[in-house]
Amino acid sequence: MLWFHPMYLAFTNTAILNNACQISYGDLLQLIGTFFWTAHILLIDHFARRIEAFKLAFFQFMTCALLSLGSALVQETVILGHFTEKVCEELNAIQFALRGDDPRSIYSKPR
Repeated sequence: MLWFHPMYLAFTNTAILNNACQISYGDLLQLIGTFFWTAHILLIDHFARRIEAFKLAFFQFMTCALLSLGSALVQETVILGHFTEKVCEELNAIQFALRGDDPRSIYSKPR
């Protein structure tokens, strides 16, 4: 029953801001988003006691990445050449970040 409180607060705040109990499309999306955020927090609370923090964060990241990739493949035109180019740029930036170098500089200082 803990999930009810954020939903109740979101609904009453929406009603107060609109000066009426009319729910528009955007308000409905806000309430649905509140429900999912509440479910997310409760799930994290549930699994944080059972799973190591690093594993939990990794699976959250991978779930988000796969859902975003699936959404992009369905909704957008993906050109494979641009996709691989951007992936290589991001991997290169990660490599520079892990080494501590500035990716904008062409010449890096020797260590």
